[in-house]
Amino acid sequence: MDRIHIQPIQAFTDNYIWMFHDGAHAVVVDPGAAAPVMKVLEEQRLRLCAVVLTHLHFDHNRGVPDLLEQEIVQR
Repeated sequence: MDRIHIQPIQAFTDNYIWMFHDGAHAVVVDPGAAAPVMKVLEEQRLRLCAVVLTHLHFDHNRGVPDLLEQEIVQR
């Protein structure tokens, strides 16, 4: 695929986790929750290859440990 797609993932009741993907590999920005990310990755058959954190507020990084624990992030 020669394009990068930008996709919001609904998180909590008033927030989004942003995902960039090329149809195979994905990057998420500030994953405050892991479950919505894992659901979208599974539905779209994407492999998470990076997480970008813009700052360390809990509602923007709390999902990282669970993503790592699930071995979602390609190492």
